[in-house]
Amino acid sequence: MLQRENLIHIGSNSAGASGNIATKDLSNGWNFTLTNSRTEYPNGKQYFKVGITPTITVKNDSSYKFSNSNDKLIAKALEELQ
Repeated sequence: MLQRENLIHIGSNSAGASGNIATKDLSNGWNFTLTNSRTEYPNGKQYFKVGITPTITVKNDSSYKFSNSNDKLIAKALEELQ
């Protein structure tokens, strides 16, 4: 999607993980998880542990509540549409 010329990605940097993980149990009772797939852009550049950087960075503050009508992301999106 980011390869589209008319796309503007608004928000904050992603975490850099695909969410596709594998868990392995060890004989001592411990376990570990690791990424189960390669995450990359169509050009081959990886974004694992780096994340996807938005075109326009906008962060809601830590006091943001869904019931609050002051959503900075939506406000910026509406501004860009005009």
